[in-house]
This record gives sequence, structure tokens and C-alpha cells, in this order.
Amino acid sequence: MQGATPDEVEIKLGKILQGADPHQSKAAVAELLADAGFKPPLRFFSSLFWGAWMTKRRS
Repeated sequence: MQGATPDEVEIKLGKILQGADPHQSKAAVAELLADAGFKPPLRFFSSLFWGAWMTKRRS
């Protein structure tokens, strides 16, 4: 959003957040994965509130 005014940023952020339900924390993601039978995750990507984790299923 380089060069955007604060109002333009607000509008764009509103569009991004429509329908998005980001997790509240890294701990919340780890808990969801643990409950599903996975080992603790390793976060390897983060941008704004998007993130990506890598993990393995517990044996």
C-alpha cells in the first residue's frame, strides 16, 4: 500500500478483512494443530495477519 493515503489504506484493509477470520495468536494455531494430532508447528511465513506453518503428525 505504498503511497496510499490513510483513507485509502483503511478502505483496502476493510476489503482484505471481509470474510477473513485470522487466529488471535501463534498459540491459538499451535493449540488447533495439537488438538488435531500434530507436533508443535514452525512458522515460516508471516505477512500482515497471514501466516504459514509447517508441522508433522504425531506418530
